[in-house]
Amino acid sequence: VIAGAGGSLEGLSKFSRSNLPWLAAAYNATTGYGILDANRTTLHWQYFSTDGDKLVDSVVIKARH
Repeated sequence: VIAGAGGSLEGLSKFSRSNLPWLAAAYNATTGYGILDANRTTLHWQYFSTDGDKLVDSVVIKARH
């Protein structure tokens, strides 16, 4: 699974958190894409900035047996 945070030639839009009560965190300083790898025991999510394909964040979730 690949998910993207698209941008545009006009730049990134700013938004107000006050009208989004469900929003816990937001980072809109850059565009990027995420990759989700999954198998029977593990989910691994990585988010990369499109500015040089730098890894910004990742998380691994493992199943308990």
